[in-house]
Amino acid sequence: MSDKPTLNQQLKGLLAKCATGDESALSELYHLTAPNLLAVQVRILGMNSMAERALHDTYLRIWLKAPDYTESMGEPVPWLTSIARNHALNLKRARRDTDNPENVMDETAEINAEFTDLGFLANYEDAAGVNAVLDEMGTHASDSIVRAYLDGWSLEELSESYNIPKDSLHDSIHEGMRALGSAS
Repeated sequence: MSDKPTLNQQLKGLLAKCATGDESALSELYHLTAPNLLAVQVRILGMNSMAERALHDTYLRIWLKAPDYTESMGEPVPWLTSIARNHALNLKRARRDTDNPENVMDETAEINAEFTDLGFLANYEDAAGVNAVLDEMGTHASDSIVRAYLDGWSLEELSESYNIPKDSLHDSIHEGMRALGSAS
């Protein structure tokens, strides 16, 4: 058995050091997690300078929130990912709210693999159950969950995109979320 700490143990230690103002810990945290957090932000914002700036802003947020992190909040990877995801979604919503037609979400986009490509989950050992549940769901439920979580689509936007009543879509999304909750 190896005495090498797991990634989660390393990240917990680095977050604790960041909480005390250790800049070298932030640098190490960045090197261990930046590729995955950038992948989340690129998935939401697209590969552009906005995703790169979002990554920089995310680490500033992590630095500022590190003193608040406790093990009761869960493992570090989901905690870090939620900071990256939420920041990217906020940027996307702000961009979408502008009057620039290029920034408005294309609600007529067809359902295809681009929206449901969850290949990045392969990097996480606990993702097999999530992938299995998503595969078992109907297309609208799994795609809606992915679009809502990764792209920030609202129930109204999803309902219009699929031409399905909100109540019906809401029920299938909640059923899917319950199934995902039992898979984790």
